Amino acid sequence: MIKQTLRQALTMMKQHRLFTSIYIAGTALSVTMIMITFAVLYIKFAPLYPEENRERTLHIRNITAITNHQEDGEQKNTHRCSPKLAELIKDECKYLDNLSCYTTSNRMKLSATADKSSKRIKEYAVYTDEQFWKVHTYRFIDGHPFSEQDVKSNNRVVVIPLGTAMELFATHKVAGKHIYVDGEEHTIVGVIKDAPSAVTRTYAIYMPFGLDKDKPWFDNTKKELAGMYKIIATAKKASEKELLKKEIEEKIARYNAGSATCKYEIADHILTHVESVYDHEIYGNDAYRNFIKEIVLIIAAFLLIPALCLSIMIFSRMENRMVEIGVRKAYGATTGSIIFQVLSENMLLTLIGGILGFAISATLLFTASRWMLFLFDSGDVLSSSIWDMDNWGEQIVDFSMIFNPTLFATTLIVCMFINIVSALLPVTAKMRHSIVYSLNRRK
Repeated sequence: MIKQTLRQALTMMKQHRLFTSIYIAGTALSVTMIMITFAVLYIKFAPLYPEENRERTLHIRNITAITNHQEDGEQKNTHRCSPKLAELIKDECKYLDNLSCYTTSNRMKLSATADKSSKRIKEYAVYTDEQFWKVHTYRFIDGHPFSEQDVKSNNRVVVIPLGTAMELFATHKVAGKHIYVDGEEHTIVGVIKDAPSAVTRTYAIYMPFGLDKDKPWFDNTKKELAGMYKIIATAKKASEKELLKKEIEEKIARYNAGSATCKYEIADHILTHVESVYDHEIYGNDAYRNFIKEIVLIIAAFLLIPALCLSIMIFSRMENRMVEIGVRKAYGATTGSIIFQVLSENMLLTLIGGILGFAISATLLFTASRWMLFLFDSGDVLSSSIWDMDNWGEQIVDFSMIFNPTLFATTLIVCMFINIVSALLPVTAKMRHSIVYSLNRRK
C-alpha cells in the first residue's frame, strides 16, 4: 500500500513538474522564513550555553537617582549600578540565588610574551567578580575561575576562552602561564569553552573588576548606589523571579527611608532576560508587547499566504483530475483512499520542500549571521547594533543552534499541518461530485 502510494506520488511529480516545482518552492520559502524567525528567537530567548539560567535571570543595568537642589529643584538622573547596590541586594535576600557585578571594556591587545614582535590579537574584556561564574554556566576545560580573594586583592589574573588560548599558545593547557594584556602581565587561571558570540556579549577575557582602569572616573560619594556596573542576578527558581524583583524594590524603599541626600528608583530597571532583549529604555515602553504582536503577524503571513496560494493551485489541479477520480471511483476506490492518495502526494512534496527550506535557512544563518540576528530590531537600534558589531566582533552562530531537532520538527509539523489543510479543503469539495459528473467533467 505504502509503496504503491509513493509510486503514484512520484509519477504525479514527474507528470506535473511545474506544479511540483512551485509547490516545493512555496513550501521551502515558508519553512525558510519560519525557521529563520524561530532560530533568531531561539537564540535570543532560549537557555543556551553559557546563559543556561535565562529563565530565572534578572538584569539590572541602571538605577535612577533623585536629588533635590535648592537652585534647580528635584532632578532625576539614570546611572549604571555600583557594587554597593549589589551588596545591598545580596544582604539577607530570601529569593536570591547568585548575583554578580560586571562591566565591559573596549578591545584590548593580547600577546603570549612581552616582545612587541610576538603575535597579538584583540579581545574585549569583562571586569567582574567571583559570582559571575555561578550566574553563568561556563565550562572550564583547564584551570578554574578566579576566587573571591583574587577580586579583593586585585590580583592580575585572567580567564580566557579556548579560541584565544589556541590562537596565542596553540594549546588549551595554559593555566598558570602568563599573558600580556595591553602590555601588562597577567596570570591565566582558567580556560573556558568558547561561547557563541551570537548568544552573549560575555564572549571575552575575564578579569577582577578592580583591574578596570576606567573605574575611577565615576564619583559616587553623593550617589552611593550609582556607579558604572551592570548587575545580573538569578532567582532560586524560575517561578520566584517576580518575588525576587519585589524583594529588591522593598530593599531600595527601606534604603530611601534612611537617606536624606538621594533617593532611588529601580522598579523599571529590573528586567527578566526576555525583557532585557527588548529593553524599554532603548526600544520604548511598549516595545516588547508590540514585538510579540509583530512576530505573530509575521508567522501568520509566512504560513497563511503560501497556504492560500497552494490551496488555489490544488483546487485548479483537482479540476484536471476529475476524470481520474471518476475512473477510480468507478473501479471501486473509496473516497477515503482517494483523499489519502492526494494528501500523501502533498505530504511528500511538503517534506521535500521542508528539507530544502531547512538547508536554505541554515545556509543563510551561517553565512549571513552578521546581520541576520538583528532582523527584529528596529529603526536606529538596527543601525547602531550593526555598528556595535564592528567593535565587538562577528555574531557567530553555533552548530547546535541551527541543527536543533525540536526547532526543525516543530517548523515542519506546522507547515505540514497548514499544507494538509490547504489540500484537504479543495479535495473534499471535489469528492462530493458523483461518478457521472466526474467522468463527464471535460466534455
